[in-house]
Amino acid sequence: GILYKIDKKKHSLIIRRCAFKDEGEYTVIAGQDKSVAELIITEAPTDFIEHIQDQTVIEFEDAIFSCQLSKEKATVKWYRNGRELRENKKYQFEKDGSLHR
Repeated sequence: GILYKIDKKKHSLIIRRCAFKDEGEYTVIAGQDKSVAELIITEAPTDFIEHIQDQTVIEFEDAIFSCQLSKEKATVKWYRNGRELRENKKYQFEKDGSLHR
């Protein structure tokens, strides 16, 4: 939502929960004078809501590492000993909303 606020001589336009669609040039006009500014939106950081946990499994069983993120559209990469894993018969990646396995 958009809010318009006046405090004595100060006029404010408040844009709540900015999204990429809110980007652009904003103008305020008072009488014959005007002021112009650009709104640029940067992507919010992704945070872990739930971290992966240590696993102990019996040989030949599956180990499942799961984590939950603050954003659904996050790009996730999995690593083992510092090397990025590729999906194959051994390693499978699953995504369910913000939950990654």
